[in-house]
Amino acid sequence: MSGNVSTLGQMLDNNGRLREIRLQLNALQTQLSTQKKSQDLSGLGRDGIRATHARIELNQIDVFQSNISIGTTQVKATINTLQEFMVQSKNIADTLAGHLQEGQVNLASMKSSIHDTLGYLRELMNTQSDGKYILSGADSYTKPMNDTGAHASYMAGIVESWRIGTITTATLITSYQSTPETTMGYSASLSSNQIKNIYVRADTNQDIDYTLAADTTGFKKIINALALMDQMNIDKVSIETDDPITTTTAPGTDADEQKENFFTLYEDAIKEINNGISNLRLQEERLQRAQLTLSTTAQEHVSDKNLLENILGNIEEVDPAEVAVKITALNTQMESAYQVTALMGSLSLAKYL
Repeated sequence: MSGNVSTLGQMLDNNGRLREIRLQLNALQTQLSTQKKSQDLSGLGRDGIRATHARIELNQIDVFQSNISIGTTQVKATINTLQEFMVQSKNIADTLAGHLQEGQVNLASMKSSIHDTLGYLRELMNTQSDGKYILSGADSYTKPMNDTGAHASYMAGIVESWRIGTITTATLITSYQSTPETTMGYSASLSSNQIKNIYVRADTNQDIDYTLAADTTGFKKIINALALMDQMNIDKVSIETDDPITTTTAPGTDADEQKENFFTLYEDAIKEINNGISNLRLQEERLQRAQLTLSTTAQEHVSDKNLLENILGNIEEVDPAEVAVKITALNTQMESAYQVTALMGSLSLAKYL
C-alpha cells in the first residue's frame, strides 16, 4: 500500500510540474507572438513604473511634434507672403526711382503701376493658410484688411487740399504717414490694438512667437505711400506755357515751385516704401529665427523619442531567439514529464495486476 501511495504522490507532483510547464509555455508563446514580455504593466515589476513614465513622455513629444508641424506650415506661409510683399514693394519703389532719375514722371504710367501693385499687396495681406488669415494674429478667422474705399477717399481728400494750396507739402506728408488704421481698412481687433500674439508650444517650457500682424509698421508705410500716389489726381507735375487753363498740377505759383512740391512728396513716398521694406526685413529675420528654432527643437524631439523608444524596448520587448530557445527547452521538459507520468501509471497498474 505504501508503494502505491508513493507512486501516486510522484504522479501528482509530476502533474503539477506539467501544469507549471504548460503555463510557462503559454506565457512564452504569447511573448513570441506579441514580442512583449507582458500584456500589462504589472507583469513588468518595478520596470513598469519606468515604462509608464517613458510612455507619458512619448505622448508629450507626439503633441509637441504635431504642434511644430502645424506651426512650421504657418511660419513658412507667413515668410513666403512677407517675401512676396517685399519683392513687389521693391519693384514699384525701383520703378518710381527710375522715373525720378530720368527727371520726368509719366503720371499716367506711374498711377497704373501703383494702382495694380497696391491692389495686389492688399490681397497678399489677406493671405490664408489652412483656412486662417496669417496676418491677423490670434484673431485668425477675421480678415485683417478690408478695402471699403475709405482709404482712397481719405488720400484723395488730402491730395486735393494740397493741390489747391489749403495744406502744405509738409502737412500732406504728415497726414498720409499717420493715416488712422480704421481709415486704412484694418479689422477692429487690429485697429483697436486688441490683437493677441500666436505661439507654437514646441516643448514643455518653450513657446515660440511667430506673430506678424497686417498693421506692422512696414506694411503701413508701404500701403500708405502707394495709396497716396494712387490718388495723385493731377494732369501734370508743373504747368507749361501752352497748357490749357484747366490743367491741374502740383501746388505752386510757378513751374519751379510746383516741381519742388511734387518731387518733395514723390521722393518722400519712395523713401517711405524703402523704409517699410527695411522694417519688414527685420520681421523676416525674426520669423526665420523662429523657423530655425522650430526645426532644431523638432530634431531634438526625434532624438529624445528614439532614446525613449529604446528604453521601452529594453523594458517591454523580448528577444524572439531567446524566447524560442526557452520554448524548446520547456517542450523537452514537458515531453520528459509526460514520459515519467506514463511510466508511473504503468508501474501502478502492474502492482494491481
